[in-house]
Amino acid sequence: MEIRERYRFFPETILFLVNMLNLERATERSCPLPPLISTLAALHFLATGTHHIVTAGLHGISRSSVSGAVKQFTDSANNVIVFKGFPQVVGVVDGTHIRIQAPSANEDDYVNRKGFHSLNVQMICDATFRFVDVVAKWPGSVHDSRIFRESAIRQRFERGEIDGLLLGDSGYGCKRYLMTPYQNTDSPCKV
Repeated sequence: MEIRERYRFFPETILFLVNMLNLERATERSCPLPPLISTLAALHFLATGTHHIVTAGLHGISRSSVSGAVKQFTDSANNVIVFKGFPQVVGVVDGTHIRIQAPSANEDDYVNRKGFHSLNVQMICDATFRFVDVVAKWPGSVHDSRIFRESAIRQRFERGEIDGLLLGDSGYGCKRYLMTPYQNTDSPCKV
């Protein structure tokens, strides 16, 4: 379970990615990282959003090696993984926790589920990786779904001002304009 928590993939899937992405270097110049270590470093960085120095320390490699591994991994993934057009999708919504110093007022409100003080920032990104909406005012204890429920962009979707769909994770409620993964395939989301 530690591997799944650290890299967000099961061990078998990580090995599948190593083989699929073919990260083997054609040269031994500059002592390239083995494909497995390169993949693990890239996945850890992408899964946690931590600094390169943290990922480097965990894997016993340099910060520049982490940077190279992430670049090589994402370049290879972009050549192999093709996202087919998802009709009418105008963006993807999610929240991220931005670590802050403990505030002097209402400190407990800013402690998130992982136990550190943060702002929970909601972002919507379009297919060109542009941020089309950002809400950065909620304490870390506030759930992603509440932030969306209270957002101006949700109101615009509700009023029909935005024609299209958002994609969100299972932390959001399924709506006619917000598609989320099935939690139970026996009772699909009703739109």
